[in-house]
Amino acid sequence: MLRVNPCSDKYKNQKGQISVFVGLTFLVLFTLFAMTINVGMIVHDKINVQNAVDFASLYVAQKQAEQLNAIAHMNYQIRQAHKLMTYRYIVLGTVGIRDNSDTAPGAVRASETKYDLADKIQKPACYASKELFTSVTNDNFCREERYAIRFSGIPHLTVINNRWGGNSSLRQTTINLGNKIERDTMSANAFDWWMASINMASYRIQTGYRRALIKALAENLSKPINAGGMKDLDGKSVFEGARKTFEYNLSESNKTTAVTNFQIRNSLQGLDRKQWLPEIKTWMALIYADRELGSTGGRGGVFEPINQRFNFELPRSWNHANAADAKAWVSRADPDGVLMSFTQGAYLVLPEDSAFEDVLGFEKNPWYMVYNQVVATTTSFALFSPTGGVSISARAFSKPFGGRIGPWYSKNWSSGSPISSGGKTVPLWSPRQIAAGQAPPQDNSISPNSPKYPGDQLGWMSNLGITSTGKIAGAGAKLHSNDYAHLVQSLLYNGGDGNAVAKNLMRDRELAAVAPDLFDIYYYSVDSNFHENYLHRKLDTWLVQEADFKEIPRPNPTIWRDIGFINTPANNSFSVHRQLRESTRGTYAPQIFYALETPDPTGRAHLLTSWVGGINVGEYRSPASGTVKNRFGKCKQFKASHPANVPGECLEDGGRTGYSVKMVSGDYLRSPNLSLGGNVGRILNPPE
Repeated sequence: MLRVNPCSDKYKNQKGQISVFVGLTFLVLFTLFAMTINVGMIVHDKINVQNAVDFASLYVAQKQAEQLNAIAHMNYQIRQAHKLMTYRYIVLGTVGIRDNSDTAPGAVRASETKYDLADKIQKPACYASKELFTSVTNDNFCREERYAIRFSGIPHLTVINNRWGGNSSLRQTTINLGNKIERDTMSANAFDWWMASINMASYRIQTGYRRALIKALAENLSKPINAGGMKDLDGKSVFEGARKTFEYNLSESNKTTAVTNFQIRNSLQGLDRKQWLPEIKTWMALIYADRELGSTGGRGGVFEPINQRFNFELPRSWNHANAADAKAWVSRADPDGVLMSFTQGAYLVLPEDSAFEDVLGFEKNPWYMVYNQVVATTTSFALFSPTGGVSISARAFSKPFGGRIGPWYSKNWSSGSPISSGGKTVPLWSPRQIAAGQAPPQDNSISPNSPKYPGDQLGWMSNLGITSTGKIAGAGAKLHSNDYAHLVQSLLYNGGDGNAVAKNLMRDRELAAVAPDLFDIYYYSVDSNFHENYLHRKLDTWLVQEADFKEIPRPNPTIWRDIGFINTPANNSFSVHRQLRESTRGTYAPQIFYALETPDPTGRAHLLTSWVGGINVGEYRSPASGTVKNRFGKCKQFKASHPANVPGECLEDGGRTGYSVKMVSGDYLRSPNLSLGGNVGRILNPPE
């Protein structure tokens, strides 16, 4: 048998061949292992960068949403000011016109049909009534029958025999009586002018103030998002907050690499505020009673009982010889001449962009979408990378959604149109002023009215509206002119709302008139605790300084709260929550206001009509199917002493109010088939 010796010299040079194959195999395996590690690390860094960019984008969207919520609520405050003005104009302006039985407690006409005196009431309002106010006149110049009466004066007696003293005394008595009628008539004229003017002036000051704040917020939202650009509610840089959010969510490996690019694009950047948030400018005038005096001609006074005049138009009798008493009365009521300053110039057509233009609020252009785009680039240095770092880029889009700034003036909005178009969304609104310098149309709606629910055709002009508040002079009490005497001054110089001036007989009625109703919760995002969520230590710290109040004297740095507040520390947190809590609507025919249920907090729950996510505050997961509708307008637990600031104040198992945020795709923002404004098209500010 043949034997082989492995130790022979012949086989010594073949020793270790398997090691070569093992070494080559290990090298291949190690290379594959290194590639797997490298790819895994790069993918991990890519996912982490994308997540960090997503969080930063959602952060920016949250800051955009908060400011849109503030704009929406301030726009609602303009709506409330309009409600208050129309209530004072139509309801207070008719107390003396209608029969007293209509104003007696329990005599409310529970009908939404048109009131039988509505046509006469609308032209004009009349306040000089002994049923309503003291210190004006002992007569009632507003009763319905006075519409048809003409008073030709008391003839002056001719004295034939001066030695008979009775003739002279009787003549002087008739002269004095005629002069008294003239003075009383002119005082009534002055009072009706003053009430109409003070009502319109307080509305214009309220809206001018809120408009200035809304414009400042809108301009802030249109700024670039960089180190010196857009601010958040606290006055801090949105860019810096987003950058810190991005960096905080980076992994350790990404934090040790250089971030070569971090940019945020604001979709509103470079846009004029008027492009995406135009004002709804209108022609609006209150019509007041003016009894025209003729020449006495020895007859002791002549007047036409009712003629219509517009707010800020001085009465025709203003320069009459017997008007001194009326002027003195108005001077006492208007010591600083604020109301008189409103009489300068036209009563309807004011200079463009004046603080005192009649504006119903703002409307949001749907073709300019509010969103942001965050882009970041980092370099990932893989553990076994032989060629250096790998560049990683990520981008994300997020936007606010679900809130409502308010109704459009018209029902449609065509792409490219600067304002809404078509028929009125709100039939009762005054005519829209399209261009500066236009003449006002001959339109009865120039005299304002206010709806209480969507589609309302009557507003305060219904039986229910006119007779809603019961007998104002109940139990023998009447309003005094001092209740309203300093309304405009308090608005201009102290910041306190004029609603709060009439403290006794009118405050609860006026709070009931402005509290949220069905129309409000349908068209507006209303925050029941706006003071705490958006103003206190937030917008209070910077917004007033940046707003342009034009003719309005720069007010207190603290922003005015909701209508009804008084500028005192105890009342500086007044809110819609307080409006609902303090309104005693049950005494004054609550059905008229179409208001949210009382007692609170049931009323607050009806404000919660925006998107809801998880059951508890802070949960943003998608809810289980079918549960969302069960939480709209409901709340299991409202905020009490809980420190969290939550829009709408609902902490558990309920709805939300205002804008939420969501991520969207770039394809969605570039789509040509978006349904917006009643039409289909693409947005006017797509991403680059």
